[in-house]
Amino acid sequence: MRLELACVGLKLSSRELSAESRAADPCLGHFGHLLQQDEAELVKQIEKTKWLEPEELYYVGFHFAEQQGRARKFAADVLKLVVKRSPKSKTGQAAKSKLKSAALD
Repeated sequence: MRLELACVGLKLSSRELSAESRAADPCLGHFGHLLQQDEAELVKQIEKTKWLEPEELYYVGFHFAEQQGRARKFAADVLKLVVKRSPKSKTGQAAKSKLKSAALD
């Protein structure tokens, strides 16, 4: 249920990339909580959630790429999913760039 809440919150989010906006975004807090519980299962469920747009997934991956620990692996998995779903789009290219700049590839 928390994953659905996080995903719906992501749909409603302004998805601004500034650190202040991301820190105040409750959907990212929900993803963070889910990440602490079971990272592998969270990634599987996100992969199954086809109604999330690449831009939304990029926002999640971008946020967690700047965190420490297992959040970085989660970010890499999400950004790779963006590239897989939308390799030639502007968002897919941005995800590739973030993977390289954050040394996640």
